[in-house]
Amino acid sequence: MVMDLGLLDRILAEEVTGPFHGKHFNLDVAAFAYGKTVPTCEAIADYLHHRITRQLPAGVRLIRIRIAEDESLSGEWAES
Repeated sequence: MVMDLGLLDRILAEEVTGPFHGKHFNLDVAAFAYGKTVPTCEAIADYLHHRITRQLPAGVRLIRIRIAEDESLSGEWAES
């Protein structure tokens, strides 16, 4: 096991689902306010990468985040 799944669930709840579920990105998330970054799938993935990475335990790294709006529209952030 790479990391405790309970800890991962907590991190995702605190950094992703809790703050963003049901939110309007342009109105409710300062980084994506009108006139700032457009909330594309790629931009959201990059934004979440920073939020999640800072919570991971030492020795654990995030490799990829994929955001999908539907089966035909998605974007990702990947470790380079």
